[in-house]
Amino acid sequence: MTYVGAFANSDIHPELLIVTSIHKPPRELVRLCRLSDGVRLTLPPSRVSVIPDGTGAFEEHMAVEIKKARKLYSAQVAQESPQNEGHFMDEYLEITSLADASYRLPAITTYLTPA
Repeated sequence: MTYVGAFANSDIHPELLIVTSIHKPPRELVRLCRLSDGVRLTLPPSRVSVIPDGTGAFEEHMAVEIKKARKLYSAQVAQESPQNEGHFMDEYLEITSLADASYRLPAITTYLTPA
């Protein structure tokens, strides 16, 4: 079942997406945002798959984005942020802010909201 805030992927690209809105008939569409770069997509529901372990996929996404940012902002981000290998939320929030990537905020909310 697709719902707003769900972590998903599509048949056109394997990257992590978040569902931003769902439009019912007469024109059934799902609007998505790609978390790596903020690109917005609109697809029919048949092309969207909600990820069963969305939080796990989001954690993997955070780890990838943090590794990228550490290379770019090594002095600013990596040294100031706590180095807890199990949880990267503080560092990810800082990177999101530095990159002006507010499109990631709904995904963070979904991740932090208990199921």
